[in-house]
Amino acid sequence: METKTFKVQEVKKVKDGLHKGRIVDVSYRTQPYEYTDLTLEFKQDQDTYRLKYGLPSTIYPDNKIGKLIKAFGGEVKYGEEINPHSIFVGKSCEFMTMTKGNFSNVVDESVKPIN
Repeated sequence: METKTFKVQEVKKVKDGLHKGRIVDVSYRTQPYEYTDLTLEFKQDQDTYRLKYGLPSTIYPDNKIGKLIKAFGGEVKYGEEINPHSIFVGKSCEFMTMTKGNFSNVVDESVKPIN
């Protein structure tokens, strides 16, 4: 039987408010629905943090992901296929966070590009 050890770590809290960082990854999940998750990386004090921001994967010109694609320079045209990874990854952004219980969450619709 394999054994494994884990290091006990100090809890580091993300401060509520505005953060500036970049989108470092896009991932997808299908449970309970199809979602596209943007991984946002940012620094606070000397530490680097990563938070995920989830959006429904169905793209319409005026829904959350459609508006975000347009904000980051993509085009949303009926019938065309879009690769969110190529639009978002590597782009600088700002966003708001708010703590809920013990977890920090990205405030809905707060992710904006920094040019």
